[in-house]
Amino acid sequence: MKSKLWVNPNVEMLPEDGLSEHYKKPHTEGMLRLHMNELPYVHPKVLEIVKIWAEDPKLNIFPHGEMKRLVEILSDTIGVSPDNIVLFPGSTPALDAVLRTFTREGFRIVYRMPTYGHAYKTMKLAGIDPLGVRPSPLYSMEIEELLEAFDMYDAHGIYLTNPHNPTGQYFPVERIWDILDTIPPSVPLIIDETYISFADPSFIGAADLIERYPNLIILRSFSQAFGLASLRLGAVISHKDNIMMLKKIRRDIDITTISQMAALEALMNIEDYERVWEEIENIRDDVRDKLLEMNIVVYPSEANFLLLRVAHPDKLSYFLEEQGILVRVFCQPSWMTGHLRISISWKEDMEKFLNILSKAPQEYLWQ
Repeated sequence: MKSKLWVNPNVEMLPEDGLSEHYKKPHTEGMLRLHMNELPYVHPKVLEIVKIWAEDPKLNIFPHGEMKRLVEILSDTIGVSPDNIVLFPGSTPALDAVLRTFTREGFRIVYRMPTYGHAYKTMKLAGIDPLGVRPSPLYSMEIEELLEAFDMYDAHGIYLTNPHNPTGQYFPVERIWDILDTIPPSVPLIIDETYISFADPSFIGAADLIERYPNLIILRSFSQAFGLASLRLGAVISHKDNIMMLKKIRRDIDITTISQMAALEALMNIEDYERVWEEIENIRDDVRDKLLEMNIVVYPSEANFLLLRVAHPDKLSYFLEEQGILVRVFCQPSWMTGHLRISISWKEDMEKFLNILSKAPQEYLWQ
């Protein structure tokens, strides 16, 4: 018997998430995971904190809420006030809160295509009309293209991932400044800086601009930069007035104690993470050079991943999976067909990938 419950039309129209089924397969355990942009490193002191917590986790007690010391260390790291930060259980819940607070149903938000899939879903669930801007060429978008689309659609907001997922293109802060100088102060510019640690060694990103531009809202995640993906912790960085509004709908008990303890320990050892980020960047550039030597189209990137264009990404993905390697294939939108993304791991992992890739049937790589 079919369910007769009413379904929110914004939910009903969403496509199924094929990727989620892919990475939930039991056989992915022990495989080389180059499909989720995960950092292949967790600091030993972070691991030690988790082990100590696990000895007496007090699972029956609700979390105590936002950890003041963590917010202070994060604010000091990126050069803002603690009043400019609010924590969330991940960057996607942070985006959801931002949209529920500063937009309403029927708003039009311009974004760069393609984008982070859950961001698109979150906008649709909020009743927002996401208006994609397709750059040409794919890997190189100009700010002017976004602003032209913003004017053409008479949009109410702009959403960006910076560095962009999945191309890895990065807009320096001067270009973000250009957007903010152009759009009205009542228009939110939402920037997801999940991968900022691989593009900006200072880890500051656009945070310097939040006092001058109160309509700037920055999302951060501890998943990719600090290897804490399973603990789910993110943050919003913005003008203190915006943070006050977001705190009204953020539930303190949704942020776990252990995620904050791990994040605090990670930030206190950020110098070690900075060395890891630099190593990942060097490996990324080396892998790109080797892929170009193989005559594979691979776009420049300032994140911890590379976007490739091949003849048959699905067949190549299956071939790699049989050899114990997972990659991310893009099927939507239709003009992304032919592309796959690889995360950057340690040197030995990427050497394994390149070695197996060189043995793939050539018709999978080139037409």
